[in-house]
Amino acid sequence: THRYTHTHRYTHRYTHTDTRIHTHRQTHKYTHRHTDAHTDTQTHRCTHRHTDAHTDTQMHTQTHRCTHRHTDAHTQMHTQTHRCTRRHTGAHADTQVHTQTHR
Repeated sequence: THRYTHTHRYTHRYTHTDTRIHTHRQTHKYTHRHTDAHTDTQTHRCTHRHTDAHTDTQMHTQTHRCTHRHTDAHTQMHTQTHRCTRRHTGAHADTQVHTQTHR
């Protein structure tokens, strides 16, 4: 009975000690591993994968979309330039001529 109590107390104390050490060790190991994983694996992998994904997917999509949108913007710019020239000539000629005629 006394030996069983001692064994039970030892088991309980061992479990408590093991749990506490495991928690403390896990926290320390997790912090160290998290830092190592974040720096080496996470950052390196994220940078490499992000660069690859950003360059290949994003840049490719952006380039393709930018080309299409750039064409549209170029067309709009061309239209705006043509319209601006026509409107500027028309307005300027109309205002100038009208003022000059009136004057």
